[in-house]
Amino acid sequence: MAKISKRKMQVCLAQVEPDWDPETWDGNIWSSDEESEGVNALPVVTRKLEYTDLGQRSKEPLDEWVVRLAETGAGGINLDAIHSPKLSTISEDENVRRMLLNRPPAVDGSPASLTLLELVQIGLKLRYPSVSDWPDNDKPWYGLTDAVRKLKQQMVTQAIQNSQQLDRLMEIPVTVQIRNKIIKTAPPAY
Repeated sequence: MAKISKRKMQVCLAQVEPDWDPETWDGNIWSSDEESEGVNALPVVTRKLEYTDLGQRSKEPLDEWVVRLAETGAGGINLDAIHSPKLSTISEDENVRRMLLNRPPAVDGSPASLTLLELVQIGLKLRYPSVSDWPDNDKPWYGLTDAVRKLKQQMVTQAIQNSQQLDRLMEIPVTVQIRNKIIKTAPPAY
């Protein structure tokens, strides 16, 4: 059994308030005034993205670009009617450009608040109505990083067709079709 010095015991007893009840204690070890509990100052956190980080690179496949957009945080960029046309040149795809230039009309008279990723998703769904309409990418993958990249690209095409949230890409279940496509393009060693 450990020994506690008298000095430590006196300090511990001095910190306990006379009306302290262990059953209703909230676990807060810091004594705080009730006046200051309602006011919490939080820092303003802003994330700066360069315009070049969002743009589609030359000859970059659309599904790979959308994966990069989702990982960059485009799901958190809310665009209004003023800022949306400024980003219309980030894609080589005509439907995505048109969607960024001419936003969909607002529902119930309220301004539509759509993110950049949602506008790209709407534009690509107009371009490719079904998964089979997407360009075929049957190049084999040779490493696990290639396999993960290919898996993310397949999940993007599936999420666009099913109108699922692209910023939660890793939460989308892998379908049998995606699994079969990954296995079909696997190298012989796997």
